[in-house]
Amino acid sequence: YYYQVVSKDASGNENTYNDANTYVSTLSAITPGLEIGYRAPDFTVENLSGNDVTLSSYRGNKIVMINFWYTGCAPCKAEMPDIQYAYSNWNGNYPLEVLAVNIQDTAATADSFIQSEGYTFPVLVDTGNTAENLYKVTSAPTTYFVDVQGIIQYIKQGSFASYSDIETVLNNMD
Repeated sequence: YYYQVVSKDASGNENTYNDANTYVSTLSAITPGLEIGYRAPDFTVENLSGNDVTLSSYRGNKIVMINFWYTGCAPCKAEMPDIQYAYSNWNGNYPLEVLAVNIQDTAATADSFIQSEGYTFPVLVDTGNTAENLYKVTSAPTTYFVDVQGIIQYIKQGSFASYSDIETVLNNMD
C-alpha cells in the first residue's frame, strides 16, 4: 500500500505528504470451496438452544470438525462416542470445536437423542438446509476438518472406525 496524508492548519494552509514506500502487502485471497486447501464456506445455523453459531467465528483460534448427521443414520450414531471422546480429550496446540450439524431431525428429536446419550459437543439443527446445501452433503455422515485459518484440511464421507482415526487427522492439522 502507498498512502498520502493531507493536512490543514487553522489558517487553511494545506500540506501534502506522499509516501512511496511499501509498508503492507496483502496475501492472495483464499477461495472458498469444498475441496482440501480451500476456505471452508461460511454458514450460520442455530444450536439446540436456538442461538446462532457461525463457522467463521472459530477462525484464528480453533480447529473445527463439522460433522453432518441425523438420528436415523446408524453409521452416524456409531461414530458419535469417538467424536465425543475427541471433543473431550483432544489436547493439541489448538483447541478442537465440534459442530455436529443435524440435517434431518427436528430440534426436539436431535436434543432428545443427544441428551439420552450424554453427548456434550455442540449440535446445530440445520432446519433450513443451509449448511447441508452449501456443503452439498449427499450422504451421512460426512465430516470436514477445518484448520485455524479456516482452510479445509480433510474430508471424510462415511463414519470413522475409531477415535484413533480422528486423532490421526487432528495430529496432521496441529
